Amino acid sequence: MIKYIFSSLVAVFICFSITASENTIVVAGFEYDSPRTSVIAAQMEIHFNSVMDNFTTLNYVNPADFRNFAVKKNISLKKDIIALADSLDITSVIFVRLKDRITEIEFIIEAYGTDIPYNNSRICILDKTIDTSRPFPDDRYNLMSEDITIQFLIRFLDNYTFPDFSGNSGSNPIYEMKEIDGFKTYAPAGGFEKGKTFHFSDLKKESVSLENYFYSKKQEITVQPAELETTLFLFTLTPVFSAVSLFATPVNYYKNGKYSETGLWALSVAPYYYLMAQGFLNNPVQIKKDKSEPSVSRYGNANYIFAWYQLLGGGTAFFIDSVASEMLYDSSNYYNRVSYIDNSEYAIFLSLICGGAGHFYKGSRKWGYFFYHTDTILLYSTIYFLSSKETFSPDKNRYVSEKPDYSTAAVTGTLLLAVKTFEIFNLMHTSSDLSLGRESQNLISFQFYPDYSGGFNLSLTRKF
Repeated sequence: MIKYIFSSLVAVFICFSITASENTIVVAGFEYDSPRTSVIAAQMEIHFNSVMDNFTTLNYVNPADFRNFAVKKNISLKKDIIALADSLDITSVIFVRLKDRITEIEFIIEAYGTDIPYNNSRICILDKTIDTSRPFPDDRYNLMSEDITIQFLIRFLDNYTFPDFSGNSGSNPIYEMKEIDGFKTYAPAGGFEKGKTFHFSDLKKESVSLENYFYSKKQEITVQPAELETTLFLFTLTPVFSAVSLFATPVNYYKNGKYSETGLWALSVAPYYYLMAQGFLNNPVQIKKDKSEPSVSRYGNANYIFAWYQLLGGGTAFFIDSVASEMLYDSSNYYNRVSYIDNSEYAIFLSLICGGAGHFYKGSRKWGYFFYHTDTILLYSTIYFLSSKETFSPDKNRYVSEKPDYSTAAVTGTLLLAVKTFEIFNLMHTSSDLSLGRESQNLISFQFYPDYSGGFNLSLTRKF
């Protein structure tokens, strides 16, 4: 039987009215459906308290006071709890649901705003599912509950907007409170009037600070620090990774149950391995040695050069993805403390060797695919235009080369250098993906509230 318990954050008595400008927040309830989710709920309450204690821009309501007050009012439905919070001038209400699905646990955390601009509508939602099918360390539940709690708070702080009556609006528009048909709303104000006019402020800086702090903390827990010997070892093995990629990558994907990634890999690499095969099968060096053909085309020479690149460097990206993605998964899900990942020097080296490999190494697949194809196409184009057709001359008894297309090669080479520069810059500002859990792919959020013109706004958001 699902139990519903009321909880909150730090001790602030609710027996007196708190003004909405003070930005008060309450975690109104935890809903769970099994013994282990009840344990996680209790741990999450502790983590909410611990984190929120450090934020001076928000006030927190005592859980016992809020629970007792709700019980006296015989209130248990979500809409009634939000209305109760609104009557007590609590500006944000958080609800947590935990669903035990045996091999995984789903966390659904929602925040509702009672003040403008929300008027009892949703501020944000986090819906994440955590894998629990494998054996894991005893402390994983506690680490997992802390992680999800902080993920939600990062999102809440990033999305939360509130009326600020301090008067220090800078270039922000100034508004005044209005009421239309019983709804609280706002309208542009002619000028600043202390205590009556306001501007909208946010907590995005606090969100970034919390995210950076927790990422550093999680790195220490889940990732082995990179050592010089490890980095040099990885440098040395990189050509081997590329050479075995054609066979090892699909095996790694399939072994880890990543069937869609196997298909994407096949579609992505097929044209490049075709060029590699053409280069080695129609080896221009052997043709010229045997004098078996009257000419060697530019295409044939370019394919041969590209074939060696693809063998010793170009196959690195997807081999790295097939291995690093599983290591990142183990690390982000607190299964193991992992070595060989989150090494910035090796990530840059990988990107220099093969387009997108550094991003795959850090778990950034979208950028990985983009740079892999862009770099490889530009690289092959540059090789092609720098190559030339060779024709056998009976008089000279050797093959004579035509002039390469240097001007076009300069264009494609410049584009390749520009893309590679942007790739390295982007990589240096990309963190390894240590995010816990997978997020729901089909969240639809409705928001319905009055605006200052007297009309109504309907906001529909679908999260992919």
